[in-house]
Amino acid sequence: MGYMDEAPTETFDVGGPNPGGALPEAVLSDITHLLVSEGSPAKVLEAVAEALAELVPHDTLTLYEADPPLRLLRPVLVRDADYAEEVLAMGGIPYGIGIVGTAGDTRTPLLVNDAHLDARAIRIPGTPDDPESMLAVPLLARDDLKGVLCLYRHGDGNHFNVREFKLAILFSELAALAIDNAEIRTRLEAEVVTDHLTALFNHRFFHERLGEELRRANRLHASVSLLIYDIDDFKRVNDTYGHLVGDQILQGVASISRETCRLEDIVCRIGGEEFAVILPGATVEEALSLAERLRIGVASIAFPMVGQVTVSIGVAEGPLHASSPRELTSCADLAMLEAKALGKDLSRVYSENQMNQTEPNVRLLPTARFGTRARKARKDGNGSGYQKPRAKANAGVSNGLQARLAALAARGEARATAQLKMLQSLSAKLNRLNDVRQIGEVITAELRSLIDYNSCRVFLLQPDGETLLPIAFRGELGEYKEETIDVLTLKVGEGLTGHVAETGEHWYAPDANDDPYAIQIPGTSVIDESMLGVPMKYGERVTGVVVLSKLGIDQFDNEDRRLLEALAASAAVAMENARLLQVEHEAAVQSQELLKLSEALTRAIDTDAVLDLALASIPTVMACEATGAWIRDPDTGGFRLNRYQAADEAYFGMLAYLEVDPDTAAQFTRSVEEPFVLPKEVVAAVPPQFNALKEPRDLLVAPLRWEPDGQGAFVVVAPGADLSFSPKDLQLARGIADIASLALGNVRRFLELERTYVSTVEALAGALEAKDQYTEDHCRALAEMSLAVGVEIGLPSDRLQILELGALFHDIGKIGIPSEIIRKPGPLTAAERREMNRHPEIGAQILAPVPFLQPVRPVVYASHERWDGKGYPEGIGGEDIPLESRIVFVCDAYHAMTTDRPYRAALPEREAIRRLKLAAGTQFDPHVVTMFVRLHREGKIHFHSS
Repeated sequence: MGYMDEAPTETFDVGGPNPGGALPEAVLSDITHLLVSEGSPAKVLEAVAEALAELVPHDTLTLYEADPPLRLLRPVLVRDADYAEEVLAMGGIPYGIGIVGTAGDTRTPLLVNDAHLDARAIRIPGTPDDPESMLAVPLLARDDLKGVLCLYRHGDGNHFNVREFKLAILFSELAALAIDNAEIRTRLEAEVVTDHLTALFNHRFFHERLGEELRRANRLHASVSLLIYDIDDFKRVNDTYGHLVGDQILQGVASISRETCRLEDIVCRIGGEEFAVILPGATVEEALSLAERLRIGVASIAFPMVGQVTVSIGVAEGPLHASSPRELTSCADLAMLEAKALGKDLSRVYSENQMNQTEPNVRLLPTARFGTRARKARKDGNGSGYQKPRAKANAGVSNGLQARLAALAARGEARATAQLKMLQSLSAKLNRLNDVRQIGEVITAELRSLIDYNSCRVFLLQPDGETLLPIAFRGELGEYKEETIDVLTLKVGEGLTGHVAETGEHWYAPDANDDPYAIQIPGTSVIDESMLGVPMKYGERVTGVVVLSKLGIDQFDNEDRRLLEALAASAAVAMENARLLQVEHEAAVQSQELLKLSEALTRAIDTDAVLDLALASIPTVMACEATGAWIRDPDTGGFRLNRYQAADEAYFGMLAYLEVDPDTAAQFTRSVEEPFVLPKEVVAAVPPQFNALKEPRDLLVAPLRWEPDGQGAFVVVAPGADLSFSPKDLQLARGIADIASLALGNVRRFLELERTYVSTVEALAGALEAKDQYTEDHCRALAEMSLAVGVEIGLPSDRLQILELGALFHDIGKIGIPSEIIRKPGPLTAAERREMNRHPEIGAQILAPVPFLQPVRPVVYASHERWDGKGYPEGIGGEDIPLESRIVFVCDAYHAMTTDRPYRAALPEREAIRRLKLAAGTQFDPHVVTMFVRLHREGKIHFHSS
C-alpha cells in the first residue's frame, strides 16, 4: 500500500467501450438495482465497493471523485484495513500526475502489475513501501469523468490478469452510470427545496421542516423557536437602485444569516425579502439572543451603493405560543409586523407579558391563539423585480388600521388583530402588482388565509359597462370543476354576481338553491351551497365583483363579509391602478404602431404599398378577423376591393373582381368623414354577391379621402359574431385612416410629379431626335433590347425601370456635342473623338436637376465603360461598372453594328453576334453577352435595322 499509483513491469490499457467478458448475473443484478435505486451518492459508492469485492478479489479499493473545474481527483471512499485514514488525508491528485491522475486525464483504463516499480508511482505519506499491483479505471458517464476506481493487491507477484481487468472495466461503466444517477437525483432534490438566488432553503422546505420540528417538540416535550424577519424598506431599494442591487442585498443578508446561526438551525428564504430561521431545541430567550446578533450583524454591513440596511425580526416559540406550523408562523409574523410598526430595526417577541420593553430594540407582544384563518399572505418572487410606483390611494387606511390594531390588541382581540394585519399585508401586496389577472390570482390564492371557502371568483367589469369577465377563479372540489371562463362570463344584472354589480351592494345567499338571484351554472350539478358576493368599487363606480362559495347552508358570517368588503376595497384600488397602467401601456404601444406606420408610409411610392402597410397595422391595435381597402373608381363611382388581408384567403378573394355600384354603397355609408360601425343586423342585408362573411359580423368602416377627389374606406371585420368594436377602436381606425389618406395624397402627387419629370425628359429626347435621326431610332430599339436582357438576368421591377430610362437617355449628352461631329460621314479625328467622349458626362449633368432621374445618372455616366477598364469617361472595369450600364453597352454595340451609319453599311446580325462573343471578357461583360446571345438565338431580340 506504499503507492497511490503504480505501473509496472507490465502495463496494459484497454480502449473502447466494450473490452469483452461478461458480468456474473448476481453482480449485474446488483448494478441494475443501483441504477434505479433512490440512494444517495455515498450509499451508491458503498454498494459499488461491495459488489466489486465479489467480482475482482483485491486487498484495497479506493474511489476518487473528479473535480473538473480544478482538475483534481479526490479520494472519497477507501476500503483498506490499515491505511484508509492516510489515503483520505492525502488530498486531491491533479489530472495527469501519477497513475491515477494519468488514467483520469487520458480516460484510459490501466492495468499496472508491480506498480511499485513504475516511474509514475507516487508514494502516499504514512504508508509502507511494499510491492503491489493495481487497476486504475476511469468512471465515465455521458462522456463526463465522474472519477477513477482503483483496486490494489499487495505482495510481490500478486498480479491482476487481463480477464479481471476487463471485468473491472465492464463493472466501472455501469457503476459510473449509477453514481451519475445518484448525483442527478441529489441535485434535483436540492433544487426542489433550495432558493436559487440565496442558496437558502425555500418556502416549501420551510413549512415541511417546521411541521417536523413542531411534531418532534410536542412528542418530546421540547421546544422549537422561530424567527421571521424582513428587510426594512426593501421596495425603496429596488425602485431606487434596481433589482440587481436588490439581489445583492438579499444574498448579503442570506450570507450573514448563515454565519450567525448555529449549524443545526434551518435558515430559509420564504418570500421576496422575508427570511425565517427554525431553531430546534431553542427557547424564546435563546432565539431572542440570536435575533439580536442577526439584527446587529445586518445593520453593521455597508452594502455597495445602498449603504446600511436593517431588518425587523419577530420571535415565537413552539409549542409555548402555538402548536401548529401555521399558528406559530402567524405569531412570529405578527411580532415582526409590530416591530415594523414601532419604528423598524427591532427584534420583537410574541410573549405572555404585557407590552413590556426589555431593551431599546427588543419589544414584547401579548400572547394570542390564532385559528386557521390567521396566516399572513406571503410574498412571491425574489422581491427584487421593478414595480412601478403607485399613487397611494389607500394611504389613509394604513394609519387608521394601525390604530385599530392597537385598540384590538389592548382588548385582547388577537384573532381579529391578526386578520386585519394579514389583510393589510395582502392589500400592500396587491398594490405592488401591475396586471389585473395577477391581482385576481393573488386574491383567489391568498384569500383562503382570511376566509375558508371552496370556490372563489373574481370578475372585472369590461369597458362596455355590461359584461362581467372572470379574470381569476379557483374551485378546489369536484363540484366546481366545470367552471370555465366561458360559462362564468355574464352580464350586469344576471345572477347573484350581476345583481351585486348592478346594485353596488353586497349580497349573501345562505342557500343558493333558494335565492332569487343565484342561477345554476350550465354543466354543474345541484348542490347545497352558500354564496357571498361583494362589489369592488373605486369611488362610487363598480369595477368588479368578488364571489365566494362554500358547500353547505349558511357557511359565511358578518365577519367574513366585512373582511371580504375590506379586501375588495383594496383590490379595487389595485385594479384601477393596474387598469390605468395598462391603458398607458396600450396607448404607448398604439402610438408607437401609428408612428411606425407613419414612418413606413413616407417611403411608400404606390397605392398598393400604402394600403398594404395600413391594413397590416390594424390588427396590431385592435382585435379583428380580416381587413380590406375599398377604393372608389373615379370613372364609374363604384367601389372595388383594392387590397385585403385575412387568415382565410377566400374570405375576401371572391370580392376582388367585383365592383359595388354607387347606389348599393350609399345604402351602407353612414359617413364619409368619421369611422362608424355597421351592426351585424345591417350587414346581413348586404346583397349576397357582395358579402363574403360566413356569418353576420359587425363591420368597422373608416372612410378615406385624399386630394383632389380620392375616396375609399377601410373595412374591418369583428373577431367574433358576439364581439364588436369599442369607441377606442373607432379612434384608432380614424388615426390609421387619416395617416393613410395623407400617404395616398402624397402618392398621387408623386405620380403627378413623376409624369412631369417624364414629360421633361421626353422634351429633352425630342430635342436630341431633332438633332440626330439615328439617335431617335437607336435609343428606342436599345431600350427594348436592354429590357429583354434585364428580365432574363432577373432584375427586379424598380431596376428594370432604371435600365429602361438609362437605355433611352444613355446618349442624351450628345445634345451638347456639335452637330458637325455627330453627323460627320467619316471617321472622327482624335480631337473630335475626345469631344464625342464627353457626351456621357454631359448626359449625367443634364439629368442632375431632375430628382426622379437620380438613379439613372450612374447608368448614363458609365454606359461606355469597358469590362477591361479601357472605356470612358472614368476607365473603370469589371463589376465596378453598374450592371445596367453593362447591359446597355452590349445592346448599344449590337445595334450600332447592325444599323447603317453615315460612314459604313450595317453588318449582318450573325457577324455582329460573332464579334460580341469575341469581345466578351475584354470589351463586354461575358455574362451579359451570354444572356444576349441566348435571347437572340431564341428570337427574343426584336430589331429591324434601318
